[in-house]
Amino acid sequence: MPEPQTLLLSIVTRLLDDRIPARLLALGDAAAVLAMADGSLVGMFSPDYGPPEEIGAKLRALVEGNPSAHLKLVLVGGGPELRKQLPRGGGMFSRRAVQLFHLGPGEGDAWSVWIDGGARLDSPMGEILQAAGRGELPPPDRATLGKRVERPPPLTAEEHERLVEGRAFADGLRGRPRASLALLVGLVGVFLLEELWGGSETVPTLVRMGGNTADALGGEPWRLLSSALLHAGWFHMAVNGFVLFVLGGFLEKVLGVPRYGVLLGAAAVGGSLASAWLSSGVLSVGASGAIWGVLGAAAALSWRPQGLIPEAVVGTLRRNAMINLVINLGVSFHPQVDLWAHLGGGVVGAALVGAGVLTRGASRYGLGEEGRAETATGRGLVIAAVSVVALFVASLAAAWSVGRPWELTREPTAWSQHELGPVVLEAPALLGVPQPIPPASPSSGGAAIGTEPGGMAWSLGDPMRDPMVLTVEIEPHGLDAATLAERTRSFEADSGPAAPSGARVSSPWQRRQGDGPPTFAVEHVYDEGPRLTLLLQVRDDVDVWIKSERWPTLASTWAPALQRMHESLDGASPASSPDPRR
Repeated sequence: MPEPQTLLLSIVTRLLDDRIPARLLALGDAAAVLAMADGSLVGMFSPDYGPPEEIGAKLRALVEGNPSAHLKLVLVGGGPELRKQLPRGGGMFSRRAVQLFHLGPGEGDAWSVWIDGGARLDSPMGEILQAAGRGELPPPDRATLGKRVERPPPLTAEEHERLVEGRAFADGLRGRPRASLALLVGLVGVFLLEELWGGSETVPTLVRMGGNTADALGGEPWRLLSSALLHAGWFHMAVNGFVLFVLGGFLEKVLGVPRYGVLLGAAAVGGSLASAWLSSGVLSVGASGAIWGVLGAAAALSWRPQGLIPEAVVGTLRRNAMINLVINLGVSFHPQVDLWAHLGGGVVGAALVGAGVLTRGASRYGLGEEGRAETATGRGLVIAAVSVVALFVASLAAAWSVGRPWELTREPTAWSQHELGPVVLEAPALLGVPQPIPPASPSSGGAAIGTEPGGMAWSLGDPMRDPMVLTVEIEPHGLDAATLAERTRSFEADSGPAAPSGARVSSPWQRRQGDGPPTFAVEHVYDEGPRLTLLLQVRDDVDVWIKSERWPTLASTWAPALQRMHESLDGASPASSPDPRR
């Protein structure tokens, strides 16, 4: 089996003599650096260069010292454990390729090639490494190779300054984005409470927890911030969380934590205001406004770096910012996506950075010195950032204290009795006071409810806030006893009202057992929608229709309450006395 150093030198020789020749920039017995004709750099090391940690440090230095170059990093020899030293990816601020290759011992005398980072075995590098593993490359001439090294000319003062700037910028981006991580943990915590209190895609849960509605411009301004901490579904949460961590983490390090916190808060409010004013939707949630603020800020920085982004990175940042904006703008036109919240947050972020409001006096390359408390600017920024966090927390507290979302997943304990014409109905106090509705208005859901002249109708519950909504209609029929009995028998033989479009029968039309007036009920259910229960009670002088719509995630919790309401029509005394308090 050949020595790794020999294989490495043979590979270098082949690269120099290939049909698309490379240039040899540096050469040692166990390492080489080449510039390929396609503009990429190749860094090649064997285990004899030094300890694995030293090899890893050299590889990372090659990546960080060439922030705009595509790289091919090659290990020749060593076992799979050496691959742990290979850097992954081109960095959060760059879309450049960093391809990884490892030519290592295989079975017998054969050597095998491992690839990662988008590298391909059918590429020129992959084919040469495979040929080396099969022993098809001629032995190298070390002395001749040494003469082919093309020493780059000394760096000019400007080039040296740009190199130093690039390294300082890369150093400033090291470490974890702690503020973005903390925010992500907070968003996940709030999301888990959404699931606990009725489901993250259940409208009453989102409204009661602080979703953005028209009330945000009325008496509930906290919704402008609380809505940014809510998400509708796991996919919504995952996508926003990922973008916040990757792109937000980058801006956090460039601007510093205090400025980053102010940016997120201002963009969140800007997105929520735009949504409340301009959007046709009745409910909006998500951190997308704040995230678009980050997108807008990154785009503004790419066109007006203001000394915060080194020149070598500006082009890459600008290209990536434009790509991100175009992709996200396209997504924003998708149904169920709040375009105005996105645009509002993006405009705020771009304006704050482009106008220099957030960048004035900032330190270079994300070192965060502007946040130090010993400067007036630093103290002001820290106070502003802490105020933003306090406002977010206060907005959630206000929304929850008013909305009491946990009540959605508990069986009601407070009940009220309502006199609806000749009917006394017991209902959970949570649903509020019955509201009269025009008797001739058609009922939703396709159920066969239609009041006759002289009938009465009421509604209980708010579909945006409550776990169920009831419609009660009372229709006088004026039938004699014989006709009424015949009509009741026809109901018993009937299959009941047809299911609404898109729904199926969950519980068929049948007569309920009991000593009260004849009562019939049917339940329809949508695969991804509410449960609809229709009840008809035939009395001597009137028909009583009750239609209930329950959110699917809350249907089982509120089924006993619905049963109790139905039984209250029979005049049964409840187990506990009604309590009008909420």
